[in-house]
Amino acid sequence: MLDLKKSEGQAILCRMVESADVLVHNFRPSVPPRLRIDYPHLKEINPRLIYCSVTGYGETGPLREKAGYDQVLQAMTGMCSFQGTEKEPQIVYGSIVDYYAASMVAYGIAAALLHRERSGEGQHVGVSLLRSSLAMQSARFIWADGEGREVGRDMRSGGITGLHPTKEGSIYLSANTPHFWSSLCELIGVPDLALNRALRHRTQPRRTCRRDRSEGSRGIDRADCVGVGGDFRRSSPMLRRTHH
Repeated sequence: MLDLKKSEGQAILCRMVESADVLVHNFRPSVPPRLRIDYPHLKEINPRLIYCSVTGYGETGPLREKAGYDQVLQAMTGMCSFQGTEKEPQIVYGSIVDYYAASMVAYGIAAALLHRERSGEGQHVGVSLLRSSLAMQSARFIWADGEGREVGRDMRSGGITGLHPTKEGSIYLSANTPHFWSSLCELIGVPDLALNRALRHRTQPRRTCRRDRSEGSRGIDRADCVGVGGDFRRSSPMLRRTHH
């Protein structure tokens, strides 16, 4: 374990880079330059290095410093509108964006290694969850051949995490940690809710069971959707109203 915030840790990494073939990281774009582990710096140490950076939204653009989450990218790129039923968009189970992006990392690094064998030069390989989630939809790969529209795609994350209806379409809420739950409560103007010990459920199965009971009887209630935290993005404008 290296502490790259300390000069000793940076020095150790640089010594490792001298003989390394590949380096992969998933820092936000502003972090590597600050830690002096960005590609221009490490390239000076080892010109043959294959340097791969995995980001949420790419190296440039207004969202470059935002953290990327699989289900958030599904909602943001319209993937959910092709899932579930005609009236209810759904999240694809199994973190498919993460897996697809990982395959792009493998392919990109393999291609860069082949290029190095021919040219003797290393290079920077960039992979983002945003580009991956858009690319995989070009052939509608996310809908399996012969799969029925009624197939269940519940992430079983518990609590409020998931797609919810709004007046302008659907919104995806990702709130799977106490920190995110507190952030969500503060954002929607109910910070005291995050401090209510009576509403906390520490295990995912208990959160999910509580949600199932509440949805089955009277729809989602804010007091029933607990134990999770808040980072969300609006779903695609293409999504239709979701009914629970």
